[in-house]
Amino acid sequence: MIIRVRLPDGSPLRVRLDDRGALPTLAAVRAAVAADGRVVSSPPFAFARDPKCNTPYMPSEEAAALRALGVGHGDWVYVAGSMVPPPAAAAQATTNGIAAAGGAPSSASAAATAAGGADAAVDAAAGKPGRCLHGPRGMCERCAPIEDARARYKAELSKWRGRGMSIAVLEALEALKFKIKAPEGVAPAASASLDSAAAQSFQQYLASTGFGQQRYGVLYGSVAPAPPKSEADGEDDGGGAGMDTSADGAGGADAEAAEGDVRPEDVKVDVIYEPPQMGDGEAYQLKGDGSDDDGGADGASNGNGAGGGGGSAGVDMDSRAERLAGWLGLRQVGIIFSARPRRCLLSGRDVAIVAEAVLSVERRYGAAAAASFVAVVVTLAEDGQTLFEAYQISEQAVAMVRAGVVKPPAEQKPNSGKLLTSEPVFVEGQ
Repeated sequence: MIIRVRLPDGSPLRVRLDDRGALPTLAAVRAAVAADGRVVSSPPFAFARDPKCNTPYMPSEEAAALRALGVGHGDWVYVAGSMVPPPAAAAQATTNGIAAAGGAPSSASAAATAAGGADAAVDAAAGKPGRCLHGPRGMCERCAPIEDARARYKAELSKWRGRGMSIAVLEALEALKFKIKAPEGVAPAASASLDSAAAQSFQQYLASTGFGQQRYGVLYGSVAPAPPKSEADGEDDGGGAGMDTSADGAGGADAEAAEGDVRPEDVKVDVIYEPPQMGDGEAYQLKGDGSDDDGGADGASNGNGAGGGGGSAGVDMDSRAERLAGWLGLRQVGIIFSARPRRCLLSGRDVAIVAEAVLSVERRYGAAAAASFVAVVVTLAEDGQTLFEAYQISEQAVAMVRAGVVKPPAEQKPNSGKLLTSEPVFVEGQ
């Protein structure tokens, strides 16, 4: 729930309140305004219902729920009081702010960034006003509640009954289309190298079964900036098989960073963890991902030769592996899986699983860590040799999974190059 507060100097402040438990009150808004630090708190300021502060709220009403006072999401509350005089050295225009009820004080510029507004200094340099110029019932990009654009378009389409057409419906239909285009620039990961013992342990089990049981594993390691091409040529770290990556057609490993700001990174894998699974000759199958398999032998090889297994009942092996990797100074840098010979490099199911793993890494480690995420595919060549090939999926694929456009992995075909979607997807230019 967001309440918009008009401060005495006319500048807006957006207060975010948690209405999932106890109903928010005017006292919570007061605490947020006080935490913002721009309004003089002593003597105490008052709240009013109108811009001119002719109808103030009574002190006894501050303990009542906002809804009981007729104040809902996005409504305005006006402060009657005085502003804290700015320091003499800080001649900066007043800007938007956003404060969390009960949170720590934050500067106006940082709050404006969190709210999606421009910094006051930038506004002043561009000649823009430092406050909203509309009336009490108006709304602009400075004070509008933060919302999901796709959710807004879907809400607009839900009102459409299929008869007639409006500009809003046309905009929603166009905005909700996913358009695929060729990725541009340099692949974030320049190369990927696996520890030789970990790679040997993973492929040894596959060779023992004649690739009759496909396997899946999680790669833990580290990421470092790739050296310049002149330094990288002819070097061999001797620590395993080096593999170039490609970002779904977004440029190979030898592509130079013509952008200037883009610096590819080298992914180094130290450990392979194989979670409880039950694959077959067609595809790998994780337990708990929608399959009907309840038993079977679990992983025979975890990275560096460490024996796998399902563990005892009630033990979350994935969380345990994540903690152990953290203690060793490692983090998840990718996934590895085997596949039988097929026409596609990555199947639709592989893409969906890799994209979900990228989103998981993004939530835990941030967007920079997710950008270098790699997927290593282990296959059997015609001459009987085991091939390790590393790939990266495009940002478009990750965005489609994030928006729920791609069907879950359980509904994807394991060895088909087609990615099944729940909504139409268009190829740009066609």
